[in-house]
Amino acid sequence: MLRLFDWPVDGIPALLVKEEVGSIQKDANKPPQNVPNIYVLNKKGYQQEIEWAMKKMLEVYGVDKFCPMKSGNYRFEK
Repeated sequence: MLRLFDWPVDGIPALLVKEEVGSIQKDANKPPQNVPNIYVLNKKGYQQEIEWAMKKMLEVYGVDKFCPMKSGNYRFEK
């Protein structure tokens, strides 16, 4: 989990918490697709909001789990 502006600025804590979600691969013949990251307000209970958002994203994308984030020229093995 990353916090945007992870360091306090003039004693003010970070405004947002960022959760990097990863990627999905519905079809083994196609490359993985990165999914959007989750950003929530840095307040009490933000972990629960991230959990809810991740469950909803799994439902929306129709997958059971997220794979690691992919970047660059991804080549899948045949």
